[in-house]
This record gives sequence, C-alpha cells and structure tokens, in this order.
Amino acid sequence: MMGLRAHPDGRCRPGPRLSSGFTLVEMLIVVVIIAVLAGSAVVNLQGRVDLHTLRASANDLAAAIRYAQTEAALSARPHRLLFQDERKVYEVEGVGGGGGEFSPVAGAAGMSKLLVQGVRVRRIGPADGSADLDVQELVFNADGSGFSGVIELASRSNQTLQIQVWPQTGQVYVVP
Repeated sequence: MMGLRAHPDGRCRPGPRLSSGFTLVEMLIVVVIIAVLAGSAVVNLQGRVDLHTLRASANDLAAAIRYAQTEAALSARPHRLLFQDERKVYEVEGVGGGGGEFSPVAGAAGMSKLLVQGVRVRRIGPADGSADLDVQELVFNADGSGFSGVIELASRSNQTLQIQVWPQTGQVYVVP
C-alpha cells in the first residue's frame, strides 16, 4: 500500500507504507471460519453422545430381557418385562410361588428402570418390521420361552438400535 512520506525538500510525497498486523476484515474472516468449525464439531459430538446413550439403554433393556427369561426358566414360573408410562419405564415381574398375580421380583432387578432421557421405545413387534404390536409387556413362560421379535429404540436425533429376541433360541442381541 502507498502512504505519505516526507521528502528532503519538505514536501510530502506518496511512497510505500509498511504493513504490520491484520486488517479487521481478515480477523473477521478467521473468526467466522473458527465458528463454523466449532459448530460442526458440536453437532458431531452430540450425535456421538446420542449413540452412546442409545447403546447403554439398549444394553440395559437387553439385560432385563435376559434376566426375565432366565428367572422364568430357573423358577419354572412365568415372568414378564412390563413397560409403563408410554414405554419409558420398565420392570421385571414374576408370578409368586402360589401362582396368581405378577409382582416385581426381589432385589435391584425388580426395581423400575427409566430409559435414559431422549431414548424411547419406537416399536415392539415381529422381526420383519411389519407392525408395532402395541404391547406393554413381554411375557416369558415357565420354560423361558415367550416373546420373540424386535424392540426398536430411538434417540433424540432419530438414531436407532434394535434388540432382537430370536424365536428358536431365545437369544437376545443388540444390533444397529
């Protein structure tokens, strides 16, 4: 850039000007670039947090299903996984020794568990994905057999995981 400089005859004449630093426009461009990069990093991080939360909820629910199956087979009495409050809360219940009504199993396994905030049960149904059975309980018979199909969980960002219960073996898997 050109600037004014003093000439030996006393008059000011245009001449080269030394530049030190950045202009305001250059600084604003850098700030905008940093803001865009930071914003995209936050969005990416939120998606990972949602997926981690979804996986943790799916693993907890799968463990509760396995527990209900195992308790039904070991005690030779029906057990169920009961969903309440629009499928946001679940607990394992069993039929007592004298038969009759279901009641929560003793210990921590019988306590009501709340799905992590932002995770919901999207569908409970057949493995082919044809319908939501609109069930509020998964019942396991005295031999451990019972519900088979898919429980689909979804996160706030609509990421999904499925808990599959195989009809032949009763094995429980968490799959993307």
